[in-house]
Amino acid sequence: MTSMEGFAASLPIVTLPNHIVTGRLTLAMYREMGIEELVSIDVDEYVDIAVRLGTDAKYHQAIAQRIDERRHVLFEDARSVQQWRDFLTDTVRRGGAVPASAAAGVVTPNLLAEAYARASKRASTVLGDLTILQ
Repeated sequence: MTSMEGFAASLPIVTLPNHIVTGRLTLAMYREMGIEELVSIDVDEYVDIAVRLGTDAKYHQAIAQRIDERRHVLFEDARSVQQWRDFLTDTVRRGGAVPASAAAGVVTPNLLAEAYARASKRASTVLGDLTILQ
């Protein structure tokens, strides 16, 4: 289950962001919703939050309710679609070269295509997340 699928079902997800993009997606979604108490800073806090969600029904319900009330910002905001469209259009216009502002080092069109293919394969799984189910 991806974070988006979990949020669509109003499920609380504990996250421990890391340096990889897929490890930061849930953080970004929580920030967009204005909910950050399920974002941990280390493994100990991750476990503490997960245990609380699993053992405190009122807390779990309160978080699920907040996600339910705020998840629309993830599904009804066309900004990210527009930003991706603009980025890809700009990349094609540049002949496949990634804009300097997006490049962290040397990026070739083949490297970009390979990275996109890898990301697409992993799109169904968000690393570093634990879904606490009722």
